[in-house]
Parts: sequence; structure tokens; C-alpha cells
Amino acid sequence: MKGTKMKSGKKSDLTIALPEGKNLGPQTLELLCEARIIVKRENPRAIEAVVEGIPDITRAIFCRPEQVAELVGDGLALFGITGKDVILENPQPSIEICAELPYSRQTADGTQCVLFTRADNPIKTLEDMRPLGIFGTHGGIAEVRKEQMIVSDYPAQTEAFLREQGLNFWVIPSRGSSEVLVYLQKYLFGVALVETGGTLYGNRLVKIEGGKISDSSTVLIGNKFTLGGNLDDPETERLRSLQLLLAGLLKGTLEARRLVHLAMNARVSCLDQILKILPTLKSPTVTPLADPKFCSIASIVPSADVNKLILELDYRAEDFVILLPSTVM
Repeated sequence: MKGTKMKSGKKSDLTIALPEGKNLGPQTLELLCEARIIVKRENPRAIEAVVEGIPDITRAIFCRPEQVAELVGDGLALFGITGKDVILENPQPSIEICAELPYSRQTADGTQCVLFTRADNPIKTLEDMRPLGIFGTHGGIAEVRKEQMIVSDYPAQTEAFLREQGLNFWVIPSRGSSEVLVYLQKYLFGVALVETGGTLYGNRLVKIEGGKISDSSTVLIGNKFTLGGNLDDPETERLRSLQLLLAGLLKGTLEARRLVHLAMNARVSCLDQILKILPTLKSPTVTPLADPKFCSIASIVPSADVNKLILELDYRAEDFVILLPSTVM
């Protein structure tokens, strides 16, 4: 059923597949809520939920991140949110990435798929691994030693990376955590998705220098065959507009997390000095006040800089108001 077009239904009955589990589940629901898209679930274990706040998308289905891609690819959901690593590991012609959403379980950034080994292993770079490749044969069958095997949570990506690097290692698909198997010395090398690197470092495991296989992030995906139908068809145009709206809301909400709306009242005589200090995405908004000697100034600024700016502006402004923008589009 791979590569099918989404079955047509009511215009107001579109489905989005959402990731279940601690890796992406809570963070995704929090993002949707901040974007004013409400997901109402009868209970924490319910597979289906009601969606409010986005035109035409009325249903959500919760499943594992791998199943999100499957549901979208099979046309059982128009949109889905999952990890880019899932798409890279099992690409489907019916799936397109609509937007990259830089958030993960613990940080506001993405993750990396990397080669790693034990900290006490003297082989710590990709170049150090090169002489270990499989060359000899025994009885017509490649004789594979422990140091020539890599246990991987992402075997397809790992094999593609090794081919690009001209390395010949035996890739063993992991049925659980490759970190555990390398830690226990069943294998010398492993491949896993890392976010902060805490699991590796906390267990005396280290990244292989030059062994970054891919970058990953959370992504919004869509069914390519449905969204890329007849471009002259009003229904296709409507779905494409919906895709742009959803992607814009989610990306804008993530961007807004890094920004604040800083507003202040100040004397007109200080306006030029204030405008030189303020960094902004766009030109600050300056509004006259009832007292012609004063004006109101508003600007979107990086949240990391707001306290420093207040200190620099303190003697030039009369008062401050700090607002958190919910979405930037």
C-alpha cells in the first residue's frame, strides 16, 4: 500500500499523525498548544484525539514515530510529525518533508546520528578505523572479526555512510540500544542518535571523530501524492495552503521561543539614541503619545539579550513592558 494517495473524505475531516512516547510526544503537544492548536485526548492512552484550532484538520492519531511515516506514506493521514532520522532510514516516495522543526526531547536543537566507541578504545577517528575494514576471506566467506562489526540503530544510514567513506564494515542492526551492546563490549563500534551526548559520556562512550552520519530534527511531513496532485484543482490548492499555514505556525512558534516583544515609553529627545541600541527583526514601531514630549517604542528582540538591553536603555526610557510573542510568521 506504499505510495498511495490519501483517500478523499470530507473537507473538514483531515488527519494528522502525532508521535507517541517520551522522546517527542510531550514536546510536540506543547508546541501545538503554543501555536493555538488544541489536541483533545479522552485519556493518555487514547489512539485518536480531536484537533481544534487549525482549519479542516479535525483528527489526530497517536503512534510511534516510525508509524507516523507509515500512516502518512499510506495515505491514512495527510500530515505527520516525526523525526527526520525516521525518514532518512526508510525513505518513501509518497512522503515529503514540509518543514524542519528544530526541537527534540531535551533541547531546542536537533540531534545527530553518530559513530561511537568505548572511551578506552585507542581507535577514536574515522581514519583510525580505515585499516580495520573487511578484506580477507576464509573459505570464500568474509572472515569478520569483532573490530570489523558496527552495531547500529540506523543500519541503512550507516551502510550508506560507509560506502561514501570507502569503508567496508559489517553492519549489525540493533534490536534495542546500541550503546548497551558497545558498553558491554559485545561490539567495538556502534551508531546511535545523540542529542546532548549525555548517554554516551555518562557511560564512558565517545563519538568517533569524523563519524557524524547525519543531522536530524523533528519534521512535519505530508503525503506527496495528495499535496502534489493537479495544481489546477481547487482542492489541491486548498491542501497546499493548509500545509503552508501549518508549517508557518509551527516554525513561527519555535522562532518565537527565542524572542521577546520589548515595549517602552521614552522621551522623544532620546529616540535616536534608543533606536541605535535596539536590535530588531524589523524596524521598531514608534507611536506618539498624548504628551508630545513622549513616544512609545516597540521592538522584537532576542530573549537572550533583553536584560542587557534593559540595562543599556534604563536611563533613556521611562518604563518597560516585556511580552512573549506566541508566534512569528
